[in-house]
Amino acid sequence: SLPAPTNLTLTLYEGIIVLDWNSVKGFDGYNVYHSYESGSFELLNSQPQTGTQYSYYGADIGYHEFKVTAVYCDYESEPSNTEGITITGIDENLSALTAIYPNPVSNIVNISSKSLMEKIKLFTNIGQLVIDADVKEHNFKINMSEFEKGIYLIKVETEGGVIVKQIIKN
Repeated sequence: SLPAPTNLTLTLYEGIIVLDWNSVKGFDGYNVYHSYESGSFELLNSQPQTGTQYSYYGADIGYHEFKVTAVYCDYESEPSNTEGITITGIDENLSALTAIYPNPVSNIVNISSKSLMEKIKLFTNIGQLVIDADVKEHNFKINMSEFEKGIYLIKVETEGGVIVKQIIKN
């Protein structure tokens, strides 16, 4: 198996989604993939790129996911971790200042925000409320080890506004 890129992160900066990842030795380049609203992933670059950063411009309102592979000759590695962000068009800076990780999650999900969090709600993909917590903190953990596998929505209410992000439970 070929080594895959690791530690994919994304940052939203003035409407541009900037991806960063750790490099892989002995590669020819990287392929960057994008999914919109949980659809199929599509290749963004026409030729493998050599840098470990990619800027995605003009993101529509909605949920965006990204992953990266390393390219070796005619072969491609397994993908990196997948990172996602919901563009709401309301306060993207607030969304960029709030991190929910790891995603996907097996046990503990960490939620941290530079803005003071007031309330955190966790919903199943059919809208069932499973956690409703008053937090008054900048960091919070949810133990999801007993939850069923699937897609969940985390709603974080902060002093600066509300962020909703999707998380996958493995």
